[in-house]
Amino acid sequence: MKRWLFLLVVSFFSGSVLAQSPVEFKVIAGTSLVEDIVRDLTDGKAKILTLVSGASCPGHGDMKATDAVFAADAQLAILPLFQKNLLPIRNLFATVNNGDMHIEIVDLSGNWMAPPVQRDAVMHISRILMAARPAWAANIEEKTQKRLQRVNEAERMLQRQLRPLHNKPIIAAKMQADFLGWAGFSIVATYGGSEEMTPSAIVEIVDKNRGRPIIAVIDNMQSGAEAGRPLAEELKVPHLVLSNFPGSSLVAADYFSLLDENIKSLLSLSNTHHESVAAGRAH
Repeated sequence: MKRWLFLLVVSFFSGSVLAQSPVEFKVIAGTSLVEDIVRDLTDGKAKILTLVSGASCPGHGDMKATDAVFAADAQLAILPLFQKNLLPIRNLFATVNNGDMHIEIVDLSGNWMAPPVQRDAVMHISRILMAARPAWAANIEEKTQKRLQRVNEAERMLQRQLRPLHNKPIIAAKMQADFLGWAGFSIVATYGGSEEMTPSAIVEIVDKNRGRPIIAVIDNMQSGAEAGRPLAEELKVPHLVLSNFPGSSLVAADYFSLLDENIKSLLSLSNTHHESVAAGRAH
């Protein structure tokens, strides 16, 4: 009888301790864009592992031993579609064999830096987070609406600032084409990453566009920041580098500051005054 009472008391207090110490919410983010949204919508309460840093190509990268330690008891992984079948990520999940981790794939078309796609990503990830953490649903919904409002305000402001550059012809890295199309440019040619920019590929693009009123060649940092420089030099036009992922520089730690930096670069092609979209923080 005493032993039964002892076990009952231990069980009661163990349950109380567990109730007072909720399990940490651990989320694996495939990219820094996913990380930025998760961190914002959970108000920094989720513990996040980002598989590929903002400065790296998100289609490459080796997993580390510390990634496996984190993944072993993570509850959720959120990956953009293009990372679904990447071998290093598949090997990571197979190695840890965490049956309690839900893997969610975000299937969206377009560049997540473009405000319309960013809105879709925010709403998609918001639904995933609320399903994974129902107790946080009200707070997640509130943060979702605040972020969407910021995206809308940024889009209105930037479209106004970019208007003088609308329909201006440019040559762009493929990975920036969607964003630059949203920004209103006329994209007359695109090219791949550094490994694809052979001498013959460069000559072909230059020959097709020599004499056209090209105003810039615009590279994508993650696929080769210097890939388009030979084109710019041959055509004697400015060479710009945009980034698709937060964390790619010290001044672009999140989506809004990166959007701000990218737009600053684009507006250097004109004399348009730039009002920062990163200045107003959501509270």
